[in-house]
Amino acid sequence: MRLKAFSIKEIDVRTAIAVGICVATVYVMTALDLNAYYQAMTAAISVLLCSLDNRRISWKSGLTRLAVTAIGGIMGICAVALDDIIRVPIIFVLLCILGILLTLALCQVAGLPYINCKIGGVTFVLVVLTRQGAERMTYAIFRFVSTFYGVVIVVGVAAVWELFHRARERVRA
Repeated sequence: MRLKAFSIKEIDVRTAIAVGICVATVYVMTALDLNAYYQAMTAAISVLLCSLDNRRISWKSGLTRLAVTAIGGIMGICAVALDDIIRVPIIFVLLCILGILLTLALCQVAGLPYINCKIGGVTFVLVVLTRQGAERMTYAIFRFVSTFYGVVIVVGVAAVWELFHRARERVRA
């Protein structure tokens, strides 16, 4: 393995700024006593998954991530809500199977790339299987909101970065 020279690229700076915003948000929300449905880790993971080399591709990736997160998260919240009512283990297994199938199918119907459909499936699995008992619905909403926030931040940073990039190009011209 040949080592490359140390360098920090534009994408690295954008990604670090977006992760920093996600982490700083915890402090602001805690100070305002609003930290009920936000998790910096989940938001930061969304940032890492959506930040890509090209600003326009990052924008598109963020919008795609929003769509798959919405589909997987909503399917997960529905499965958790139904399981809280039914409470029969074999039915829960069937809800998981149905939830994954619906998540993948709805993502495909929305015209999303299949690998992104699988990320929607990951969102479904995390929402449905991370917690047990009465706190599952709260956690499902918590996870969903945090993922959305991370995507909104990466899309926002990409948009602001693009504006600064265009302004800099106009000044040079």
